Amino acid sequence: MATEIEKVMSLILKDADQKQDDAGRGGMMHDGGASRLREQVLFYKAGLNNTIPKEWEEYSKKSKRISDPEYSEYVRLKNKFE
Repeated sequence: MATEIEKVMSLILKDADQKQDDAGRGGMMHDGGASRLREQVLFYKAGLNNTIPKEWEEYSKKSKRISDPEYSEYVRLKNKFE
């Protein structure tokens, strides 16, 4: 049995499909906002699953580097001697 949020996400994705179809049939140079809706669902799901979306991977790597004490020491020394 689907939860309320699963039902809502399903409706959003159906709406995205309709917007994309309408934009294509109308000869528009955009997708009518379909990609934005799909992206919102993707990021919401990632949040629910406590995962990092692939679109944020570079930020995740940077965050891990910044948190690494050895990297912090490297940056400190680099700044000192450059």
